[in-house]
Amino acid sequence: MISWLWLLAIPFLAGIFLASQTLVLKIAGGGGMLLLFGWGAWLYLSLSRQKSQSEKSLEELAQLKDDAGRQKNQGQELARQKEKSEEFRKDLERRLQEIKTAWDSLPAGMLLISKPENKVLSINAEAERISGYRAVEIVGRGWEQTLTGQANQPQGPARIQALKDKDLAELEQDKIILKDGTELEVNTRIWVLPGGQRVGWMFHPKNQAMDYNKLREEFITNISHELRTPLTVIKGYAEILYEDAKSAGHEQADLMKVIVDEGDRLAGLLDSIINFRQASSGMMGLRQEKVDIIALLNTVIHDLGPKSAKKEIKIIKKVPQTLAPSRGDFNALRFAFSNIMDNAVKFNSQGGSITVETGGWRLEDGMWKMQVHISDTGSGIAPEVMPHIFEKFYRTDQKVHTIQGTGIGLSLTKEILETHGGNISVESTAGKGTKVTVSLPMSE
Repeated sequence: MISWLWLLAIPFLAGIFLASQTLVLKIAGGGGMLLLFGWGAWLYLSLSRQKSQSEKSLEELAQLKDDAGRQKNQGQELARQKEKSEEFRKDLERRLQEIKTAWDSLPAGMLLISKPENKVLSINAEAERISGYRAVEIVGRGWEQTLTGQANQPQGPARIQALKDKDLAELEQDKIILKDGTELEVNTRIWVLPGGQRVGWMFHPKNQAMDYNKLREEFITNISHELRTPLTVIKGYAEILYEDAKSAGHEQADLMKVIVDEGDRLAGLLDSIINFRQASSGMMGLRQEKVDIIALLNTVIHDLGPKSAKKEIKIIKKVPQTLAPSRGDFNALRFAFSNIMDNAVKFNSQGGSITVETGGWRLEDGMWKMQVHISDTGSGIAPEVMPHIFEKFYRTDQKVHTIQGTGIGLSLTKEILETHGGNISVESTAGKGTKVTVSLPMSE
């Protein structure tokens, strides 16, 4: 408004210019008006430019304020993430120490070996005690050179060859060379761990008898229990980080989702191992109740729906509307049939099919039993593998190791069905498919 006050002088100068009778006054009045107009224009432009710069400065200041607020929020978010990561790291270190304690407390020499490098990754305290070597003298060495002296060179390669075509081997005539040069006869058991990338080597002096099956199962069960708690913690933190990253639109959300999914998969494997141990020792606590087989099969098929849909596998049901009930534990039987159906999906081809069919009640060994047939169009089972499919922790070959699993599914299924007074049989043709038949007794 101030920039326009000079206009008030224009009428005065105009009056002098018009009323004046002399040339000098007219020139003075006209010149004054021109100068006043020029000064007024300059003043207006100057003030307008200053106002524009002030407004721009205010906008930049507001933008800086917003940026500072966002940086503050990001800093707080990073601080929270750092705090969660630190808590996770400390808890993981504590759990790993617990696992190492369990590993070192085993009453047999144990080595963990990498494949295919055949390098020793870890050695437990009992193996150190028996051999006289310290871990730093063994870890990193080639398996064929471990605990092997010049007089016993063939033993290293013999252990490697023993696992060439299978996942489990026993060497009753194995020998190791101790640090003091003494030769010691040992019972050796070697097996490929789930995943196919690690080998376990367990040995014990021959003069100390030991049930290796029991020792290995106890070791796996103990490790499974030790892993379950830290895994639950890992999953919990991973899910929190995933949700935070997802809500913030961070690219790391996809990576965190992978951790969550793999945690769920590992939790399933651990549960299978623990359930197997409980079933083998009779600790599962099976109930005796009437079981609607049709409802049971429908439940299992529904559970496997998303997995079968992912591979575009068609599930064909050939079952009646009603059927006389069987007797047993619904959840245990659900677990058993889920294992069978899961294998049918897992080893089936893309776009294949699974047929679930009941054979009605028939008299077997003086007992009325009902048969359930589950057939798939998958890869089938080779004849040389068929005798071993119900063995504990047995898995077929390295190719199958690309498919996740523990090798205890069918063994646990057989345990559960036999506990119920039933049985299971398998027919298969390599390259064509597999048919599993389950028989269950009628409810009294």
